[in-house]
This record gives sequence, structure tokens and C-alpha cells, in this order.
Amino acid sequence: MNSLQKFGSVASGVLMLITGLILVFMPDDGTFYVALILAITLFLIGMRLLIYYFTMARRMVGGRSVLLLGIFLLDFCAFTVTILDEPRVIVILYLVGWHGFSGLVSLLRAREAKLHKGNWKFKAANGVVNILVVIGCICFVKNPAMLTLIYSVGLCYSAITRIISAFKPTQIVYIQ
Repeated sequence: MNSLQKFGSVASGVLMLITGLILVFMPDDGTFYVALILAITLFLIGMRLLIYYFTMARRMVGGRSVLLLGIFLLDFCAFTVTILDEPRVIVILYLVGWHGFSGLVSLLRAREAKLHKGNWKFKAANGVVNILVVIGCICFVKNPAMLTLIYSVGLCYSAITRIISAFKPTQIVYIQ
């Protein structure tokens, strides 16, 4: 990771931490803001992937998958924006699906890293926290204030892990 990527990772981690702390203090309308944050995040990631596709990945192997993923995330963003006024349970179930998938992928990455004698504990902890967020959201699906609190704690944890991972030394393979 070069210094610009480290700065971007730290800046996004600090922004996530501030957002999580703000959500802790407004638990009543929190599900609306959680869905709004999710929609903005999906939009930004989708646009970044589309810009990456049109600038570089268009002629790369697997470039179409970048295009399709960018379009898919923009569709999820549009779907999230359309259900902002709907019952909050739908938004929370959508959030549960997002965190569940992310936690499952993190746990599978940790398993693969453990098989290859890599650094797996950090990835496993991240996956477990995402799965715990999912379990907490399912248990408290009728209580919007508790859901907002659970999501904000998970967001703060993700922010801290993003900041920590920015300062971890990257593994580089040297060929002599």
C-alpha cells in the first residue's frame, strides 16, 4: 500500500468512526440514516468501479466483471433509495444480508489464509464481528434503536480495523 492509499484508508476509517459515533447519539431515526449511509456507500463504490472500468479495466482480463459489479452495486443503491420510506424491517433485512455476506467472505478468506500459513486472525475477527452484527440485528429486529446501536458499534469496529490495517506492513514478494 502506498502512502496515498494509506491516507485514503485512514481518512475513510476516521469518517466511518465519526459516522458511527453520530449514529449512537440518534437511535430513534437511526434506521433511516443507516439505510441512507448504505445507499451512499453503494453509490460511491459502484461509481468507483465504473470509473476504474472505463479508465483501465476495459482491456484487462476480467474487466467485464468489474463493469458488472459496478452496475450491480448502483442497482442496489437505487433499490435502497426506493425503500427508504418503506417499513424499516426491509431495510434492516437488507443490511443483515450485506453484513452476513461480508462476514462469510471474511471467514472464508481467513480459512484460506490459515491453510497457506498466512495472517488469518485479523480476517477471522473481522468476519466474526460481522456475523455478530447479523445475529444482533436478527434478535432485535423489532427495536429500531437497538438496531441502530448494533450497526453503529459494527461501523466503529470496521473503522478501527480499517485504520489499523492501513498501518500494517504489506507483504511483498521479492524475486532475486
